[in-house]
Amino acid sequence: MDNYDEPKKSGTALKVVLIIITVIAVVAAAAFGLLYYNATTTIGLVRERNDALSQTIDEQKAQISEYEKTVAEYETQIADLTAQLEEAQNAIQAPEVDEPAEQTKPVIDLSGNTDLSVKPSELYDEGVEYTVDVAGLNMRSGPNTTYKIITSVALNSTVTAYAEDGEWLLVTTDGTTFGWVKSTFVTKK
Repeated sequence: MDNYDEPKKSGTALKVVLIIITVIAVVAAAAFGLLYYNATTTIGLVRERNDALSQTIDEQKAQISEYEKTVAEYETQIADLTAQLEEAQNAIQAPEVDEPAEQTKPVIDLSGNTDLSVKPSELYDEGVEYTVDVAGLNMRSGPNTTYKIITSVALNSTVTAYAEDGEWLLVTTDGTTFGWVKSTFVTKK
């Protein structure tokens, strides 16, 4: 009888071991399943964040590209304006003239002046200063009231005359703007 009891005991022990192994396998499978679920969820979230960051980076790169284009356009405009400014400065600079040492004021050059309709054939050796006796004295493009008004000069302003034509004087207030005024409206200093 003892022989028959032993196989029953070992069969029961084997069943218990198999049940324990099965439980451990199920728990391990559940744990691995849970780990897999957590890992895939985390990876999904990381991918979403990565995609959002990639999209933001692409948008920022596009903005930077637009800013760079705008800066390049402004730099081109600045270069063009600088070239235009240099051309204008070169155009308004009077050519160098060998002058006698005793002459203190340069001889004026009206060759580039487009405001004057009438340019004098002779200029004074040096400018003569006058005081304006009327308010709003008109400087005209020629020695007559039929010529267009270039600008007006305020009362008591100083003008410098460089030529005359009858009762008209060719004057300037600043050395760059020239015009004709009637001599009866100014007084020599």
